[in-house]
Amino acid sequence: MSPPMSRRCLLIARNRGVVILFAFCAAVGVAVLPASAQIMSTRPALQSQILTSGTSFSVPSGVSFLYVTLCGAAGGGGGGGASPSVAGKGGGGGGGGGGMCIYQFMFAIPSGTTSITYAIGAAGTGGTAGVAGGSAAGAGGTGGNTTWGTSGTTSVYTAFGGTGGAAGAVATASDGAGGAGGAGAGCANTTSGCSSSSGSAGGAAGTGGVTGYTTTSRFLTLSAASGGGGGTAAAGGTGAASAPFTTTAGGVVGSSAGGGGGASSLFGLGGAGGAGTSSPTAGSDGVAAAALSYGAGSGGGAGAPTGASTDGGDGAAGGAGVIIVEYVN
Repeated sequence: MSPPMSRRCLLIARNRGVVILFAFCAAVGVAVLPASAQIMSTRPALQSQILTSGTSFSVPSGVSFLYVTLCGAAGGGGGGGASPSVAGKGGGGGGGGGGMCIYQFMFAIPSGTTSITYAIGAAGTGGTAGVAGGSAAGAGGTGGNTTWGTSGTTSVYTAFGGTGGAAGAVATASDGAGGAGGAGAGCANTTSGCSSSSGSAGGAAGTGGVTGYTTTSRFLTLSAASGGGGGTAAAGGTGAASAPFTTTAGGVVGSSAGGGGGASSLFGLGGAGGAGTSSPTAGSDGVAAAALSYGAGSGGGAGAPTGASTDGGDGAAGGAGVIIVEYVN
């Protein structure tokens, strides 16, 4: 029986033609994944570990191959631009781009191997807000790459992290420009040309990000969605959808421009852009992706309102990377 539409499941069929369903399910928009999980459906059983920290996986006794899913970390939202007592509004910061995933590739364990090296991509940092009469807003940081295995000093598999949203520009007599959304990580052509920015282009100022897509060769690659652009005296653009999750709202416009929404990922919704504010309130901060929304981008900060000398809002840090390891034992 298929799961109801209000639930999200990753269904995995393995074990020599015998269908074993191993599902991570949660209410739509809320990713609930335990630190580790073990599901027994038949004998031998499919077992799983979710890795969010550490650097070394201990190979279970008697296991000769693994099924591995990697996701890179997402970019952070850009900071909103300031307005130093001028007529214009500060630009909204762009939303962060999502991290790419490599889905369920089979990893044969070399004879005699007892441990496998890996790295979890660190979340892209949120960009700092622009300060009225002081420093300009900062761009969101690029998410770290998640890697699995090594051959010499080179990682065998790499899921790239998404790029951060660009900062909103400071206001002058005119409105500051909104920052572009961060690009989604992925591959330009099947599994070649992969990078932090090759999945999908970030949304321009005030426009939505681009939905991610899948490619296949030896394994399935999920190129990530991108973040929405921060507004220029307007609402921020939406962070793009990534199945099974929908788009993420950009910040609404007030007396200041809204921040761009962060990209959604395989694991959850991105964070919303900071909402525009009224003078003399500083621009609101971007919203972080929900806990356990691995690889999802976060919102950009709103720009500062016109009138009083005010700061922009901070961008939020993106979702970290993750590894899921499955094996029959």
